[in-house]
Amino acid sequence: MDVQACIDLIEKPMGIMSILEEECMFPKASDATFKTKLYDNHLGKSNKFQKPRLIKGKPEAHFALAHYAGTVDYNTSNWLVKNKDPLNETVVGMYQKSAMKLLAILFANYASADSGKELMERLEDEEEINAELTAKNRKLEDECSELKKDIDDLELTLAKVEKEKHAAENKVKNLIEEMAAMDEIIAKLTKEKKALQEAHQQTLDDLQSEEDKVNNLTKAKLEQQVDDQEKKVRMDLERAKRKLEGNLKLSQESVMDLENDKQQLEERLKKKDFEINNLICRIEDEQAIIIQLQKRLKELQARVEELEEELEAERTARAKVEKQRVDLARELEEISERLEAGGGHCGPD
Repeated sequence: MDVQACIDLIEKPMGIMSILEEECMFPKASDATFKTKLYDNHLGKSNKFQKPRLIKGKPEAHFALAHYAGTVDYNTSNWLVKNKDPLNETVVGMYQKSAMKLLAILFANYASADSGKELMERLEDEEEINAELTAKNRKLEDECSELKKDIDDLELTLAKVEKEKHAAENKVKNLIEEMAAMDEIIAKLTKEKKALQEAHQQTLDDLQSEEDKVNNLTKAKLEQQVDDQEKKVRMDLERAKRKLEGNLKLSQESVMDLENDKQQLEERLKKKDFEINNLICRIEDEQAIIIQLQKRLKELQARVEELEEELEAERTARAKVEKQRVDLARELEEISERLEAGGGHCGPD
């Protein structure tokens, strides 16, 4: 059965034992800070490290490990106190001055609390710097995420405005085409009106000419035919008059229809002109908005680049601090090993 993941969680660097040793080096460390570091480094990152379930009647647990045989809850109370177990400096001084050469040699290089104090203070300073860098890094990442979200919203708004702009342009184009068609209809109706007026005038001229011709006939020529001709002429004139009056009435009705059509078309043209002006104003406003949005987008992109540069600088600084912390931890670990080696040699005596 594979238990390596659980072993690594306990023994590897930044594992549970490593974090416990690290916390033991800090005077201000507590069970709460130890638990917080465990959660920050392993909760959600290793499926072996779990948050314990609260079960009524069972002792309080601070974390749980998923072993091969099942999940086991652990209480971290007093772990730091039990793990430190420091040697009394007076006893160490006595060992260093002992008449037994071996005992004096073993404790000759023992690192007292004063010698480790400076390293612990430096390590505390590095931890504070690391915490500040982590907080600043998290703040920059949040700000960067918000700016990217704003950029996405602006890009969506810009796309929507562009779509509305294209729709408005298409509508203006359709209105212009419709106006051109109406202009053609008006020109055609005006031409027909003029032709009807000319035909009406020509009919009146022909009628007057016929009347003039009749009046100009000599009495001598008309005497023998006066009755028949007069009757015929009157009939012809009456017929022509009725025809002309009918044509005139139709022409007048056509002219009135044309006038009405022209008036309606002019009103529609005015309405279309008003709509076109409104659309043009709206397009100009939307273009101004687009320019503002594009400017804002460039500013946000520049800000994102600045934040990314700051974030990269923070990451570099954090890596440097982490390296210094590891070096200090290694130095403290060497001192601890020397102490443990000294304690091991002293045990049998």
